Amino acid sequence: MGDKLVEIYVGPGCVTCKEMIEEISNTVRKLNIALKFKTINKEHEYFKKTKAPMTVFYGVFEGRLRYVGWMCCHMERIIERTLAILVNPMEAKVPDQVRASISSLNRVDVRMFTSPLCPTGCPDIAEALVNITAVCNNVYCTIIGAIEALDLMDELGISKIPTVILNNKVRCSLNAKSVNEAYENILDVISKNIEKFKQ
Repeated sequence: MGDKLVEIYVGPGCVTCKEMIEEISNTVRKLNIALKFKTINKEHEYFKKTKAPMTVFYGVFEGRLRYVGWMCCHMERIIERTLAILVNPMEAKVPDQVRASISSLNRVDVRMFTSPLCPTGCPDIAEALVNITAVCNNVYCTIIGAIEALDLMDELGISKIPTVILNNKVRCSLNAKSVNEAYENILDVISKNIEKFKQ
């Protein structure tokens, strides 16, 4: 499973790197958990479009879960949830049907664009994706703060928040009022587009 490690990539002129480092550090102290935290002075693949930090989680996530930008305000609970799962993977709860459906696919790449102004359950969708990434080792998930990624959103033609892109083939704007509803909606999207995932 590897070390319980969090890495944060900070490029030159990074706009919210200090805030994200403080967010992680404060959460570690709040939860009183033991993990390694490493800052890497290097641009990441999204940096030129965002000027934002990228945080990579190891342990049970094996580097498959990444946050781009400062996950503040509405996403604070997701930082707590992620670190709790990193320390204790049994914290990740995913319905059996969802787990079986996703695990049966080949590699699933997920990008989610979120924002503090999100009107339709961004934290619930993000929490569902974090849990899924923890229990399905074929899932690679990047959660992106839209406010810091306007250039990237323009490039991809994204106008709604939240937007979830799966395998660069399926794009959807999910709604959810709970984590369970987020699971249902994710499963529905996969079921309706199953042939695209098998290509």
